[in-house]
Amino acid sequence: MKKLFLIIVLFPGICFSQGLIKGANQNTIYVSTGIVMQNWKIDGVPDRIAEATFPFTINIPFSRNGNLQISHSPAISRYADIELSGFSDTWIRGNYLLFANKLLVSAGVGVPTGRTELTREESVLSGFLSQNVFRFRLPVFGQGLTLSSGVVYAIPVNKKIVMGIGWNYVYRGVYKFVKDMETSFDPGDQVGGNLGYSHDISKYLRLNVDFLYTYYFRDQINDKQIYGSGQKFGSTISLLYHGFKRMFWVEGRFRKSGRNETWDGIALITEEKNSNITQMEMDAVYRIHLSELFSVDVLFEGRSYIENEYLIGQADIVGGGLGNTVRFNSNLHLYMSFKMLYGDAYYHHDVPIYKGNEFIIRTTYQF
Repeated sequence: MKKLFLIIVLFPGICFSQGLIKGANQNTIYVSTGIVMQNWKIDGVPDRIAEATFPFTINIPFSRNGNLQISHSPAISRYADIELSGFSDTWIRGNYLLFANKLLVSAGVGVPTGRTELTREESVLSGFLSQNVFRFRLPVFGQGLTLSSGVVYAIPVNKKIVMGIGWNYVYRGVYKFVKDMETSFDPGDQVGGNLGYSHDISKYLRLNVDFLYTYYFRDQINDKQIYGSGQKFGSTISLLYHGFKRMFWVEGRFRKSGRNETWDGIALITEEKNSNITQMEMDAVYRIHLSELFSVDVLFEGRSYIENEYLIGQADIVGGGLGNTVRFNSNLHLYMSFKMLYGDAYYHHDVPIYKGNEFIIRTTYQF
C-alpha cells in the first residue's frame, strides 16, 4: 500500500487531496456527481464574476491493478450580461500498476466535447475565468483533442521511505478558440518529469515532497511558431496525519516559469522581462469524525502570487470555511462545504479588495 500511495501522489493529474475528501476507492466502481458554485466581487467593479460547474466522474476498475475513469464538468459562467455555458471536454483516463505496485502506466484522452469558437464577449469572460487568483474549477471549456501518457516508478529505500520518478507527455490537437478564425490554432505539446519522496514519519504521520518540471513546445498558426511558454518548475509538499477520530492534511505548492517567447512579426523573441508570476498556494483540512456516519471539516486555504518583472499580477488571498461528510450507508456518501475568501490583487493599475465564496455539494455512490 505504501508504494501504491506514492505512485498516486506523484502522477500528474491524480490529486490526493480530492481522493481524500471524496473518500472513494480507486479499486471499486463509483459514481461521483455534484455542483460547485463560485463567485467573486472586486471593489469598484459593479458585477460579480460567477461560475457553477456540475462535475461528474465514474470510476471503473477492470482488474485488481487497473482502473478506467471518465470525467466531465459542464458549467455556466457569467459576468455582467455576458454568459458562457455548455459542455466541457470529456476526459477518459486509464491506469495500470505493474511490478508489485512499483510501476504505474497511465494514458488518457481529452475528447473535444467542450465549447470552442467563442464570441468576442465570451472570450473576455473566458479570460477572467483563467486568472489564477480566482481558481475557478473550469477555467476553459474546450481545448480540442488532447492525448496524455505517463509512467511513474517507485523505489523503496527502506520500510519508511520511498522515492519515485515519473515522466509524462501531453499532445494537444488543433482547434479554433474564437469564431470566424480563418485558420486553426495549434497549441504546443508538453513534456514533464517529476521526482518524489514519501516518508512515514510515524504510524499516523506521512510526509510527501514532489519536484516537477514542464517543457512547452511552441504554439503555431499556419505552421508558423507564434508563441513559446516559458519552462515551468514546481514543487509540492504535503503532510498527512490520520488518527482514530482526527485527520489533518496540509499541502503547499510553488510554481515558477521562465520567460516566454513572442512573435514580433519576423521571428520569436524572448521577452525582455519575465511576464509570468510566481505562484504559492496552500490548502488544509482538519477533519473530526464524530461518528462512523458523520464527520466535520475545518477548511483553510491561502494564495500568494508574486508580481512579475513588469510589476503586474500581485495577489494575496486567504479563506476558510466548514465542510461535512454524511455516510448514509456503506455505499452512499454526501459531502458539503462552504468557504469564504478575502484579499487583494492587481487589477487595472490598482490593487482593490477581492471577496469570494465557494459552495460544494457532492454525492459519491460506490457499487
